[in-house]
Amino acid sequence: MKHKVTSLSVLTVLVAGMVLLLAGCFLFTGEVDFEAEPRSGEPPLAVTFTPHIQGDISSWLWDFGDGTTSTEQNPVHTYTDEGTYSVTLTVEPSLGQPASTTKTDYIAAIRRDAVAAPLFITFVNESGNPNPPTVFVFAKNAASPSDELTAAIAWRVMSDVGTGSSSVLIYPRTFTVRASDAWGNFTPSLAAEIGRRYQVILDPTGIVLMPSRIASQPNAIEVVSALIQGAIDVALYKNDKLFMLETAVVPAQKATFIVEPKLYWGISPDIEEGQVIGMAVLQTAVFFEQDLEGVTGATVTLTGNVKDGYQFVVEND
Repeated sequence: MKHKVTSLSVLTVLVAGMVLLLAGCFLFTGEVDFEAEPRSGEPPLAVTFTPHIQGDISSWLWDFGDGTTSTEQNPVHTYTDEGTYSVTLTVEPSLGQPASTTKTDYIAAIRRDAVAAPLFITFVNESGNPNPPTVFVFAKNAASPSDELTAAIAWRVMSDVGTGSSSVLIYPRTFTVRASDAWGNFTPSLAAEIGRRYQVILDPTGIVLMPSRIASQPNAIEVVSALIQGAIDVALYKNDKLFMLETAVVPAQKATFIVEPKLYWGISPDIEEGQVIGMAVLQTAVFFEQDLEGVTGATVTLTGNVKDGYQFVVEND
């Protein structure tokens, strides 16, 4: 028995296929993602949020982390208070179950006047040693493993502060960054901001360091190698003095610096400014952690002696 194929049956199949195709286009995948621009800045900080979702969404709910919400698809929200905020997006699709995603510490609203104000630290030597001890100050990159203090840099070294004398350290809240390659080429220094990403490229003049976009973490300074070959070293500076260093960054990888409000003080005769501290120094040095959170000024006093040991005493303003 033969079946006659009519134009109507062909049309029915085509329409059914189109319906299935369109349904697939609008079917919610269950994946929720979004981006924001800018992610850091000074309050009041106006941030534009853009969802990246495939499928037909019937309702949107944004939680901006500061006690406010929005049901708009592409909201613009202003953060009026200083702080770091987590953002949650919850969606309800036309077909399927609701889904959400949260990005922790995603937005950083920071006042520039608070960031830019330098911290003045007065070091006073009240030790009983007739020869001035060599005191060094360094910081730890919180993006590195916790056991990598040996890779830290001696940011400041003071070897000539005699008993009863003092010296003032200026700890700026600002940074500069520079990169170098394996052939001894250096980029010019560039002012770096927390929450920003930079990249190293190659142009006819050589390697160049330039701003890129928002960092993947709001409390980080990131430098990506966009070179085709060869590793680079990335150096972070404070007061034009080497503060942190990340070496052997290969193409498509990044150096990440997370600077916590802490300094470490130590004593060692075998240390120079800008030098990697190394295991030997840490094993023989006396050092302690100074918390800078909320501090506008401080006095660090060294007491004790070689025989009985040294102690650092901190008094915050």
